[in-house]
Amino acid sequence: MKSNRLDRIFPLVLLLLAVSIPVSAGTVEKLKDDPRILRGTTGNGMSYYIVKNAAKKGYADFYLVQKGGMAVEDTSEAGITRFLQEMSLRGTRNFPDGDIIKYLRRIGVVYDRGIKLETYENGCVTGMADVPVGRIPSSADSCLLILYNWSYSINLDDEDVEREKVSRTERLKVTDSPERRIAEKSYGAAFAGGAFARQNMDRQIEDLQHFTPKHLRNYYYKWFTPEKQAIVVSGDIDQSKIETYIKTLFSTVPKPAMTVGLHYAVIPPKDTVQFIILSDPGLKHSQVSLTMQTGVLNDALRLTGVALIEDYMNTLCCSIFRKRLEESAMSAGFPVYGIDVEYGPYFVSPMADSAVTRITSNREALTIKVNTDEKHIYDALDFIVREAERVDRYGFSNPEYELANSEYWRMLNREYYSRVSSSTNAYYSNMCISNFLNGRSLASVELRHLYMSKINVPDTLYSSQINSYTRLLDNPERDALVIISTPSEQDYFDHDHLLGTYVTALASPCDSLKDAHGDSTIFKLDLSSRRKEIAKESREKITGAVVWTLPNGATVVCKNSDTTQGRFIFNAFGKGGVSLAKDTAAKWTTELGTIAGFCRICGYDSFELDRMMAGRDMSLSSGINDYSEFLSGEGSSESLEDFLRFVYMCFTSRAPDTLAFRAYLRDHGSKMTMDDYYACFDYISGRFRNASNFTFIFTGDIDVEKLKEFCGTYIATLPADGARNNWERGKINNAETDRIGRIVYKTPMDYGKENYLLFNVARDIIDRYLCARFGESGMLVRASGDLYFYPSGYALLKVDYKASGSDDGTRREITDALDSLAKNGVDPDDFKNVVSSLSSNPEISVRDNDYWMKILYGRYLVGKNLFPYYEEQMTKLTKPAVDVFIRQLLTEDDAE
Repeated sequence: MKSNRLDRIFPLVLLLLAVSIPVSAGTVEKLKDDPRILRGTTGNGMSYYIVKNAAKKGYADFYLVQKGGMAVEDTSEAGITRFLQEMSLRGTRNFPDGDIIKYLRRIGVVYDRGIKLETYENGCVTGMADVPVGRIPSSADSCLLILYNWSYSINLDDEDVEREKVSRTERLKVTDSPERRIAEKSYGAAFAGGAFARQNMDRQIEDLQHFTPKHLRNYYYKWFTPEKQAIVVSGDIDQSKIETYIKTLFSTVPKPAMTVGLHYAVIPPKDTVQFIILSDPGLKHSQVSLTMQTGVLNDALRLTGVALIEDYMNTLCCSIFRKRLEESAMSAGFPVYGIDVEYGPYFVSPMADSAVTRITSNREALTIKVNTDEKHIYDALDFIVREAERVDRYGFSNPEYELANSEYWRMLNREYYSRVSSSTNAYYSNMCISNFLNGRSLASVELRHLYMSKINVPDTLYSSQINSYTRLLDNPERDALVIISTPSEQDYFDHDHLLGTYVTALASPCDSLKDAHGDSTIFKLDLSSRRKEIAKESREKITGAVVWTLPNGATVVCKNSDTTQGRFIFNAFGKGGVSLAKDTAAKWTTELGTIAGFCRICGYDSFELDRMMAGRDMSLSSGINDYSEFLSGEGSSESLEDFLRFVYMCFTSRAPDTLAFRAYLRDHGSKMTMDDYYACFDYISGRFRNASNFTFIFTGDIDVEKLKEFCGTYIATLPADGARNNWERGKINNAETDRIGRIVYKTPMDYGKENYLLFNVARDIIDRYLCARFGESGMLVRASGDLYFYPSGYALLKVDYKASGSDDGTRREITDALDSLAKNGVDPDDFKNVVSSLSSNPEISVRDNDYWMKILYGRYLVGKNLFPYYEEQMTKLTKPAVDVFIRQLLTEDDAE
């Protein structure tokens, strides 16, 4: 029997921590809190977190966090926590009769968008996001008063309770789906007989019918007490003023004479495998999952660097395992697709709003999921278990580790270098909520980056150490749960047959997978003798980027930016894409984009290429869409020349990958033949044989002179015929169309500055309007879409909806509401609130690599600069102009 994971991880963690900080044999120091976070406790035991964050100027979030949640509901109280949260919006001592909703709507916080109701296994969060505290200074005090009312003075009148029963029932029905029903069944089977088994839609609807004001009050006053609550405020606020107000106001919340302790379920480990077989006719495919239980870090270690290293190792294990399975699936001989590997809670209730929390105090798990068809359930089970056992025996290879490590650092570096724009109020609020409910650290992204950087040094961490850790997670011999879900019930699924398949797979011989060669001819490519001089150099007016015209007609654009030190992003495109397809390729236009990735570069398939690029800390992919053929990627500034080598090979050494294509046919049921694939491959490859049709864009921390030299070597020497293509324009025939649950408005419209701005404002106004109109009734309605330039300029507005009633009736209600909006115009408050919110978009003010790439991509692909205009002209926009635009958008449907 394998030893406990924590017993074996701790010595390894201490070894790694010793690289960066002094540790003793039994202690690890806590990570320091993010200095932006001010936290404390009021006299009655209520916690508070206050974050000064001006990423979105003039806005703040306000939350009441409550410990307890679904885990403390008894067998007749399924859903009572969420029911009380929704009751809090109907009325409180200081805000009766829905005044909270009316007030928040007036200042720009919309029901079902800005009002947050989240329920977890171990707690719940009720609050308001994107409150305009800058434009309406008094709103901060008002929102804190609302939280104060939610904390202990919700009105629970008979009439409101009965109305909420109807509304809550509708909302539960709206969220129903085959996948959710399967999750509910598996949850009930795993926790049969207890309160957790009732955490499903039917049980919640059944239980809430019996809720009475007295029952609700008893639960409310038992669990909603100050020592189990926290106030979280994050945004552009005065920290000291908010703290003073919280201490003064929330200290008056009565402290109970007796408090009830929180006790969460403890799951004992098993020494065998358990099988759960489920079916639902609404499923589109069958799925087999293998869950292998393991322990969790204790409360003290979750506040230290141990948690960071654990997260690092879990991330790498899941990433490597997923890629290993994807590669093996290509030669499996039966459909295996939708592969996923994740580490987290042993079980998460399908009724919970987040998977962040744990249902138990002692169990987490590594879970592998694959989709297949019903005829190959046993094959899929055999496939999963064999691969799990292969990993357990042989571990991962160094190239696999290098790839996963590179991906981890790309993610962490992106988070670190874009922290100004990505560290939103929600980011800090979630950090504080996780600290209060789960005991997670409040360490800043800067500290986490520094901490992990000291560990990510040569000779510190090897794939062998990752393998030692992985074997503690990968336990197919014990603590295993297999869940099989199918569209229809199958008589031949029986326990003995499944167990026999499982045991046989464990005992079957298997070999380690072969390493990809890191010493590739790609990295030995030397074209210095063919290097050509730049034909012309100029400057791009809007961004100041340097522009080189190469002798073969290719264009290179480089915008040097120091917002992301040591990294760059890249895009290259040639106009044409699928729109120019002829003959066989024209018959498969819907599949060209997918199969474009099925190719070998310099003799290597996509998995081998990923591994090789990982060692150079870069990524690069190529493809084709309706209007262009393209490459995109990113990398370390130090790997710039190797990156250009890969770019060169993507143009000059493409070959078919028949194995990948056969796997695609097997898994997706495509009717393409191998001859079709070869014809389509020739067309796609042909689009990359003319470099003069391409524009290559680099943004980031780049040595411009070195890039200039490398471009002369690797891009200027690409084959070219001097021709520059364009896409073929036509009717709007590839846009979204009406279907069940979606209403589509398509309007021909010039792809220009004014319309781009107007559409963004109109879309958000329509979204808020529909939410306010239907949100409280239980109907889910969302408005989305964009302004498009291909095949010709047009606006596309999509209204997605879901309700428990008939589709025809729901569709009519929504279209009638939109007709009314078009006729009567926009509410002045809605107009003012949307403009204020969009004007404070942090992405615009940061001007990071992605910002410059958007501008340059639009400039050279479409010939228009839209993004800067968005910022400059927002304050000049008028309500009458938006009214006219919305009327055009909603009444000229599908005009040609």
